[in-house]
Amino acid sequence: MLALVIGALSLRTDAQAALMKLRGGAMPDAATVQKGIGYLTLAQATVGHAFTKESMEMYEFKSEIEGPTLTFSKMNYALQIAHAINLLVPEYGITALAVAIFTISGELAASLKAPRAPAIAWAGMLLALQHFKDSVPPWLLPAMLIASGVHGVFAIDQAMDMYKIGTVGLGPKDKFKLSEQSKTMAKFVNAGFAALGMFLLAPVLGYSSAQAFAAYALAYTFFILKMVTVDGGAELFNVAGGYAWAAIFGGAGVAALMA
Repeated sequence: MLALVIGALSLRTDAQAALMKLRGGAMPDAATVQKGIGYLTLAQATVGHAFTKESMEMYEFKSEIEGPTLTFSKMNYALQIAHAINLLVPEYGITALAVAIFTISGELAASLKAPRAPAIAWAGMLLALQHFKDSVPPWLLPAMLIASGVHGVFAIDQAMDMYKIGTVGLGPKDKFKLSEQSKTMAKFVNAGFAALGMFLLAPVLGYSSAQAFAAYALAYTFFILKMVTVDGGAELFNVAGGYAWAAIFGGAGVAALMA
């Protein structure tokens, strides 16, 4: 999927140039677009992390928002803060991602009846790879994020079993399964890992910073549209907000290419 997304990013057509002329050459540069998305993401994610239930209620769920859904949502907002830092001050991006995972690990474990160790291991591994980045292949960390994210998006049940969701403190007769509502949010959390991995991997493959941001923005657009269509989002909540975010990220990705 990365090859398909980034391959499309390399195309610059005469139509794009014509559109820029029609706009009077006022197209913002890619760095400005990236910063705009970074600040927007930081603002909404900070509010969402602090007021998760209230923020999620704005999406008008068609049934009560469940505890695991809120936990995944809080994790999603924490990760989006890390995304924003990657876009705005990339030298602190991986550290921010590790801190986000560590910070939410306790709540995640308690809500999902799961061990805390895997999340802590992820945070520690990210910090270690960042610290020893000159000693490991530069593609390793982003490739791991992409692989983990894609696995969680397209094989959510297997991923939840791997992290032993619903196993801590429960007897053999107890049942704990994620609902479709919670699974949809869990998939979107994993989508964030995949999109960020694409942003980090693109420069390693020789693509420009503008193309790296466009890969991130267009990948996020794809995952948002997947959530509201293929993953049954329309059956769970009012998808107008999802389409609005898809338009924002999709427009930002295209603008970065055309700048």
